[in-house]
This record gives sequence, structure tokens and C-alpha cells, in this order.
Amino acid sequence: MSLNRSTVDNVYGVEDQVSPVVYVSTATALGFIGFFGFTMNLLVAVVIIKDAETLWTPVNVILVNLIVGDFLVAAFGNPVAMISAITGGWYAWFMSTLGFASIGNLTVMAVERWLLVVRPMKALSIRHAKILGFFVWIYALCLSLPPLFGWGSYSPEAGNVSCSVSWEVHDPVTKSESYIGFLFILGLLVPVLVISGSYAAIILTLRRVRKRAGLNSQFSRSLKKIFNIRTTRNTTPDSQNTALTMVNRQEQRN
Repeated sequence: MSLNRSTVDNVYGVEDQVSPVVYVSTATALGFIGFFGFTMNLLVAVVIIKDAETLWTPVNVILVNLIVGDFLVAAFGNPVAMISAITGGWYAWFMSTLGFASIGNLTVMAVERWLLVVRPMKALSIRHAKILGFFVWIYALCLSLPPLFGWGSYSPEAGNVSCSVSWEVHDPVTKSESYIGFLFILGLLVPVLVISGSYAAIILTLRRVRKRAGLNSQFSRSLKKIFNIRTTRNTTPDSQNTALTMVNRQEQRN
């Protein structure tokens, strides 16, 4: 079995395969997903490129990087998967790389939002965003390439209608268990912790800002009340004197 291409017959027995109707149905669904994914991602990219002066911000640089990955999935990954679902073989490495790239982009976007809200003086520049976007692909390749060099492997999964890392195969030759641990830590655990921590910090910061705004609002209302009371007290004697003067003048006329 090729490390990049996995087939049903040489990984699972023929009895493990599902009906050909399932493969055709899967291919049809992948075709629709690929079409809409291709169209929507292309539209978003065109909108950002057309109004680059306004929309070309650090977060949108990362967003475009994410769009590129999703666009490649829709334009190349889904058609290959659609054909493979009919022929009974799947190409895992390409799709795994794009999947890890999406995880990396989402992680970088979370960090960018955290810097913008919590550390605004250290917010990412466009140049830094481009560099991080480049390293996202390096990160994805570091996670997906090892099986091509003998560390871990790819195999069919989900009823033999897709292909990914051999999560359930424990092969001492390829040391699959250590590779799965490597993926779990760097491909799942670290991104989840970074994303969760970033958005948790953002939520806490916004709550503190709202609380401060509420205190400032209460303080402003208190100042207004004090001002109104003092104004009323200061103007009351003048009003009384004015009233007494008008009464005295009226009595003199009479």
C-alpha cells in the first residue's frame, strides 16, 4: 500500500466494504459540497481582492489563507475524493495537509483577535500576518508528511468511504502510536488550548470593559444628580428674593 494512497482491499477485507451505492452517494454529496465550497470561497476572495485597500487587514490576511486551503479542498480535494469514492481508493495526504492548515489558520485568527482586544498595542501587522500564514503551511506539512517517510500511515476510515491517518492501527514498524500522540498534541490539543484560551481572555476583557463602562455611567449619573441639587439650592434664594421684590413693588403701587 502506498503511504499516500490507501485502498480498501489491502487494508480491510472485502467483507468490510459497503455497498457501491454508498460510494456513489458519497461521490454525489462530495460533488455538491465541492461546487458550493468552490463558489463561496471564490466569491469571498474576489470581494477582498477588489477592495484590498479597505479589507486587506491582518485578520483578513489569515482569512484569505484559510480560504486558500478551503478553496483547494473544493477545487482539487473533493473531485479527487469523488473519483476515489467510485474507484475504491483514497488519497489521504493531500486532504490531511489542508485539514491541518485549516486548524492552524483558525488558531492564528484566534491569537490575532486576542492581541487586538487584549493587547491592542501589540496587534499583528499585515507583514506579521503574512509570515504567520506561511508558517501555517509549514506546520501542516510537518504534521502530514511523516507517514510518507515511514512514521505512521494512512488508511480508510468511516465505513471505507474516506481516508485519513491510521488511528486504530498499532504498527510497531511505523511506530504509529507515537505518531498519533504527536498529532494529538500538536494537531489537536495545542490548537484547542490556544483557541479556547484566546477567546476566554477576550470574553473576560470585554466583561471588564463593560463593567468599567457601567461604573463610569453610574458615576456620571451621580455627578449629574449632585449638580442638579446644588444648582437648585443655589438658585432658590435668588428666586425667593425676586418673588419678594415683586410683591413689595405691587404693594407700593397699591
